[in-house]
Amino acid sequence: MGRSLGGHMKLETDGITTVRVFENPRATGTPMHPKCSFLNIDVIDAPRGWCVGSHTHDFFEILHPFSGIYTCALNGTPLSLAPGQTVLVRPLDVHEDTVRAPCSFLVIKFLLLGLRRSSEQLEVFGPATTPSDLVFRDTSQLVATYQERVTQAVEQPDAVSPFLLDSLTLTLFWELLRKLPRPAFSHDFSQTARSNSVEDRLIELFQSRIHEALSVEEMAEHLGMSVSSLERACRKELRVSAARAFTRFKMEEALELLKFTKTPIKVISDGLGFQNPNYFSTAFSRYFGKPPSAFRDIELVRPS
Repeated sequence: MGRSLGGHMKLETDGITTVRVFENPRATGTPMHPKCSFLNIDVIDAPRGWCVGSHTHDFFEILHPFSGIYTCALNGTPLSLAPGQTVLVRPLDVHEDTVRAPCSFLVIKFLLLGLRRSSEQLEVFGPATTPSDLVFRDTSQLVATYQERVTQAVEQPDAVSPFLLDSLTLTLFWELLRKLPRPAFSHDFSQTARSNSVEDRLIELFQSRIHEALSVEEMAEHLGMSVSSLERACRKELRVSAARAFTRFKMEEALELLKFTKTPIKVISDGLGFQNPNYFSTAFSRYFGKPPSAFRDIELVRPS
């Protein structure tokens, strides 16, 4: 039984006392599992009169000026951003760069998907959200920290780097959204919760250890269950075995990386914990019916 302890929770179990410093807050509602796929990051030094005509993205874009005034039109609304401000462009927004004077700005592109299905887009913002609502202020330190960590991941690449870039970008997204007033969020998003079902706990485990060859015994130990109980729960909630659920999660992650990034197939294979690219290619082809190379070079920007 627990009691309040200066904002912490004191727990007593079988004669052992522990102090839980922080427990994840939960709300009622439908679980929502956001997942980020980092695409790229660029610094653009735009001359006077630089312009990119009206276009629509299938991805999110974060723009943050370092010097000068960045100007654009977003869904027909003119915007001007000074250093220290950041704007978020959403999928299907109509965007036009109309730089009037020289400026330098950062551009971050990423996808935001649901964890359960690779094709599930996450709806965060309410229908009344305007472009001006998505201009954030006092973001210089936040963006600088992100840029520093991304630079480290890119300059010292390893098998985990693509997944670290996803995680860093998703964190930046949430940090920006903390500055939004609640009415800017969609009703469904405001009512979401983090569930404690076996499926939800497994998804969190898969995401954190996607680069490993995780055994069913390790999954069961992490969830505090026996192997047989885990397998029964997976069959009931996921309609597949625990091992098959992990394979499915990896295959959907691989599909997103192949479709929406230029990450080499060998790096994807290593990052997902496969023994070698040939084994990965065989597993991928068995799952999707096509080899990894069949899902490359998909256009992400289309004219409006």
